[in-house]
Amino acid sequence: SALEQIWEKGGTCPATAGDEDDVHTLLFTSGTTGKPKAVQIVHRNFIHSAIRMEQYMTEVLRIAPPQGGGKTLIAAPLFHVMALQEQLIPCLKMGNTSILLSALSITAFLELVEKERVEFLVGSPAIYRILLGSEEVGKYDLSSVKIAGFGAAPMSPDLMALMKKAFVNAKFFNGFGLTEASISLAAIDQECIEKPTSIGHPSLGCQVKIVDGNMKEVPRGTVGEIAVNGPNVAAGYYHDPEATERAFREGWFLTGDLGRVDEDGFFYVVSRKKDMINRGGENVYPVEVENVICLHPKVLEVAVYGVPDKIMGEKVAASIVVVPGTELTAEEIKQFCSDKLAKYKIPEYIVFTSLLPKNPGGKVIKEELTSQLSQQIGKG
Repeated sequence: SALEQIWEKGGTCPATAGDEDDVHTLLFTSGTTGKPKAVQIVHRNFIHSAIRMEQYMTEVLRIAPPQGGGKTLIAAPLFHVMALQEQLIPCLKMGNTSILLSALSITAFLELVEKERVEFLVGSPAIYRILLGSEEVGKYDLSSVKIAGFGAAPMSPDLMALMKKAFVNAKFFNGFGLTEASISLAAIDQECIEKPTSIGHPSLGCQVKIVDGNMKEVPRGTVGEIAVNGPNVAAGYYHDPEATERAFREGWFLTGDLGRVDEDGFFYVVSRKKDMINRGGENVYPVEVENVICLHPKVLEVAVYGVPDKIMGEKVAASIVVVPGTELTAEEIKQFCSDKLAKYKIPEYIVFTSLLPKNPGGKVIKEELTSQLSQQIGKG
């Protein structure tokens, strides 16, 4: 292996003076808005993540094992900010063990948790639903898990019930983050149950606000762009000063996500700026609709997007992947949404599919869904 060759050749590393603002790693964005950008992760970002995660474990969740005694299962590739910066680096800081899963397999995942007595897991709700919906799950002892982290989508009440049944000794952690700002907001344990569609409060050491186009903070309840400031914010994009100037302003990183804050100070994502749907002059935020639909117990994944319409400008559409072994109709989805969303936000087009198109970073390519459905409507 390459590592063995390095050991065989030997040699010493040159002694260099380091600074917390020196670039440590280049991590690439998923590229949903175009070409992936290389994000300059500096030493300070890694140090902050390591300290913050340790504080969450020891001071907030109060379940960290003694130094050197914990085990984390990392299922995502290390080019993901969550896997590298929020799992591997904190584990190194605490002297704990990281177990890397070479490929996502239900059996391998469950076997490793039982065999290695894994204590810290991270996955999307879709991954957890596949794992916990498997007939194999009952064969394994998962009682060692103390933290089950998730992100990317809300945790529906029925899935949370499965989580609590499978991981009997676990507390839960919902993190919102980006390559440029790692975990910026977090909902902790009971908050995940009480406000399942919220992304929580600013994480330790971070500042988060909702701003308008002039960087002015908007009143609570008003939709604006989520802006993040703190030691978690990266140093900009490598060799891309124009993109850096657009996104990193006045010490804040503009996430490109539209959000709001409720009366209790909990943050919510409502849409990516570029994904907002204009239906006859009414703004529809796809994430808001997705957050409702994914609470349905038969929904595994959902993507909401706009399709062109001659009269309304755009209409709301949803592509849905159902939980294996279940059946679902468009009428059921519309009925489920009827008391949770305004009528104009309920998808008029509902497509059931076995797979959502995604880029290498795992983000849904909504442009493909819009194009495919528009062609079908045109033919119809």
